[in-house]
Parts: sequence; C-alpha cells; structure tokens
Amino acid sequence: GSSMTEEHKAYFQGIGDATTDVDFGLQTGDFTDNPDSYVEWDNVLQTWSDVFAGRDFVRVIGNHEVYGTGAGNSLAILGMDAEEPDYYSVEYGEVYMAVINQTADLNEAAEWLIKDAAETDCTWKVLSCHQPIYYSNPNGSNDGHHKVLKVACDAAGIDFTFSGHDHSYV
Repeated sequence: GSSMTEEHKAYFQGIGDATTDVDFGLQTGDFTDNPDSYVEWDNVLQTWSDVFAGRDFVRVIGNHEVYGTGAGNSLAILGMDAEEPDYYSVEYGEVYMAVINQTADLNEAAEWLIKDAAETDCTWKVLSCHQPIYYSNPNGSNDGHHKVLKVACDAAGIDFTFSGHDHSYV
C-alpha cells in the first residue's frame, strides 16, 4: 500500500492553496517512505503535481530515497542522474540555495559549499540537507552534520538551513 492517505493529500492541498503566490519550494527529503513501491511513488507524485503544478521545487535526497534498491529508482523517478554530484546549488532571484544530499561525502560537500557560496552575489544564502545540523531529538543526532556542516555554513556565510529527517518536533 501507499503511505499517502487522504489526510496527507488534504494537508498538501492546504499548503498548495495557501502558497499560490510562491515562486519555488523546497522538499527536504523522504519524498516517499518506500522507494521500491511504484504505487507509493505514483500516489505521491500525482498528488504533488496536482497541488503544485507549474511551481519549481528544489529536491533533497533523504535516507528513505536510498533504502533497499531505491537509490537508482528514486533518482530516475525524480529526473536526476546518478552521475551528478551529491550536492548542487541554484539561484532564484536574491536567494542562493545549496543542497547537500544524504548520499554526499560531507567533507567534500563542505569544501564545495564554501567555494560555491563565495561565487554568488545573492542577498540570502541558504543550505538544505536532509539531516539537520542541530537536532530537536536528542537520540537522533548526526555528529558528522553538526561538526562538518556547521563549520562550513559559518565559513560560507550561510544565513539559514532547512532540513528534514528529525521526526521529533518541539
């Protein structure tokens, strides 16, 4: 079965209805719970395209996209090439958005982030990675993200980060 319930669909519809004037969005990973389930992908992608039609989205690969045999499936379904780097950046107006995927080597990505962010003239510098640099869940932290990416964000002049993964909300 699919994890996309009618409640989930209504939730996405509410976001879509409230953000009609938004130019782009960010999806911070775990787009699907089971990347090997094409039924689940179909449900999620159909709902997403119905609600957010015509809007650009920056996507982050999370841990659920790479479960099982899912890494190749997820990349293909999302139109991403497995040979592309595990980090990239885009600019939307005055916003520089850097993405570091779950599959990235954090040390390489941190070096890239510092160099790449130095090349932008955007007013706002934003990073998105699936696992947060700071956790609200004391049992779910990732020291690598905290130790490596916190320092890189400071050196790169990142104004703020968006992340997912942590299912403990405060």
